[in-house]
Amino acid sequence: MRLLKREGSSASRWENHPEVPATNVVEHEVTVLPESQRRPDRPRLLSRTGTSSPVSPARSSDVLSTSTGGVSDLFHEELEIFEDSREPDTLASSSLGSRSSFRRSGRGFEPKSQPSSPAQHDNEFPRRHSEHRTSSSSIAALTSLMELARTPSALVDRARAQRRQTTKESVRERAKDFAKQLERSESAASAYSVISSLSDFAFAVVELTALLERQEALDDFGAFRKMVELQNTFIQHAGIQRIVCSVLGSLRIDESTGGLKIAMMLTVDTIVQSLRLHERDSGICKAGIRALTSLSNMNDVRSRIIPSCNAIGVAVECMELHAGDEGVQSDGTRFLSHASLHSETNKSQIAMHGGLRRAVRAALEFPASRVLHTHVSTILRNITVGRPDVVAQAEILNSVEALLDTLKLHGQASMTAVHALAALHHLTTSMETIKRIVRYQSWESVLMGTAKRHSGKATVQTLAMAVAGSVAAADGPTAQVKLAHAGAIKIALTAMHRFVNRSAVLFTGARLVKVLLVGFHNAMDEVKQCGGTERLLDILYCTVVTPTFVEERYSGYSDVFDNP
Repeated sequence: MRLLKREGSSASRWENHPEVPATNVVEHEVTVLPESQRRPDRPRLLSRTGTSSPVSPARSSDVLSTSTGGVSDLFHEELEIFEDSREPDTLASSSLGSRSSFRRSGRGFEPKSQPSSPAQHDNEFPRRHSEHRTSSSSIAALTSLMELARTPSALVDRARAQRRQTTKESVRERAKDFAKQLERSESAASAYSVISSLSDFAFAVVELTALLERQEALDDFGAFRKMVELQNTFIQHAGIQRIVCSVLGSLRIDESTGGLKIAMMLTVDTIVQSLRLHERDSGICKAGIRALTSLSNMNDVRSRIIPSCNAIGVAVECMELHAGDEGVQSDGTRFLSHASLHSETNKSQIAMHGGLRRAVRAALEFPASRVLHTHVSTILRNITVGRPDVVAQAEILNSVEALLDTLKLHGQASMTAVHALAALHHLTTSMETIKRIVRYQSWESVLMGTAKRHSGKATVQTLAMAVAGSVAAADGPTAQVKLAHAGAIKIALTAMHRFVNRSAVLFTGARLVKVLLVGFHNAMDEVKQCGGTERLLDILYCTVVTPTFVEERYSGYSDVFDNP
């Protein structure tokens, strides 16, 4: 096959043509291999004319981008930026020519539009040769870009830092703008529009750092304080009340909150008034109760302001009106559990307004809600601690079934189990409560199953064995046999062996096993099978156990719990 090359043109143009003028033509003999002997896997480099020529393996590394490899896209982007910033006479040069003459395609770099006349090709010939003379500064810049391409994390970190600084500045500008707009809002419609935008701006992101930065910026320019003033001004507007309460309920407020603290303390009374006016609106009820819960994280609000404005009574009324709404019930019990923390006045108000009764009913109505059951258990624990007179109340007795449901359905969560067991432990001071416990179907399996599920939690072990021991001692042989069959002896001895330095675990475990030895005739055999002795149980049960005591006295019984 004869291939003819036309000389005198700047672009190498190969043509398969039988008749070409003899002048300026060089004849080349080319051997064409059969299709079976060709190597299709060798990369082919596109020339300026759009045709392709094979690239030898030694030169394949010079190709910028092919279907089989090439430099990363990050380097290409940096190279384009570099070329745009250079002088016209020092454009990036390589065996391929200028990058600006090519466009990216799926197969590599293809040429853009070509010059229309051969004269233009001839005029470009000297320029393309001059491009091969690259200055040392260009080589150094390309080398630097290659290093950046190998370590893209440096580029990413730098871009993130610049973007974060820009974001901070824009956040502060928008916060200042919101404060000005709120200052100029005179009608309910304009205030609602601005507050809606502020809410979207303040809490549209999930990242905690960005949320706190936006909250801080809004606080610095007084946007929150102006928003609270508008809430008080347009208290009849349901939309404004709902959005403002949602914003306040989403804030992270604590004792360290600066100038915002006073404004937040003053808004509690406004929220209570809003709940009274819009008590049949479930959205406002949920948002308002969440706002009260968030504000109750401050000690002054929890101990002084909430009791004075009757926030607990209003919250209980909302729970009664929306008895079938799980969201209102869950938010209400959460607020009551926060309010009952370290405040005797709030505990009395919860009992007086029937908050405990409403919370227990909610737990029975929604057995699948773990959060609700956890808060109910917390309320019961906080109210009954050190108050045996409260335990005998009817709503307390009705709560036993709810607490056992909590352990049965949600006992896999350790914190939920701790709260429910602690409440049951305080309730076992009443004989009526114990009667309610033994009426519950498979109560012994619920207690021992919770202890077995959390075998690595000393607090759960202590509370479960304390409740089981109290029920076994009060109810007699029937309860003792049920507990023994449920594996209480092995569970107690295993916990004592694992937490040998925890006096509460040792004491409650020894007490439980000693009680079971009275009513279950095979109990001693099971104790021996588990590696225990009655003498050791007597020592642990009858003595105030401390880690020092265990270290001194327990050394003589090192083989007691070898086989738990």
